[in-house]
Amino acid sequence: MKFRLNGWQRIGVVVSIAWALGGGYWGNEIGIHQGDYVVNAYSTCLETSGGDDAPCEKTFYRDYPTAVQHHWEYAAIAGLAPIAPVWLLVYGVIGLCRWIVRGFRPRS
Repeated sequence: MKFRLNGWQRIGVVVSIAWALGGGYWGNEIGIHQGDYVVNAYSTCLETSGGDDAPCEKTFYRDYPTAVQHHWEYAAIAGLAPIAPVWLLVYGVIGLCRWIVRGFRPRS
């Protein structure tokens, strides 16, 4: 038994893979930006430290990993979660369009 995809399904697979990569990157960026307040606090600390960077670095390295700890979860959700619902939506719209077209065909 061979399983073959038609042209539209192949396009769908390519778009799904592209979305998984691009959406994953986008979600990861959102997760990384959750730590922007720590980066801003670090920059402010460096400006006001008067040359002693050790306390600023200590605070940064303590707070930053906690602030961005869920960035891979954001990546997985943004990259993978929309794929199945979009496939179902597309197949639903195709089925609806075929059903409507069948209503216009003359009965034999």
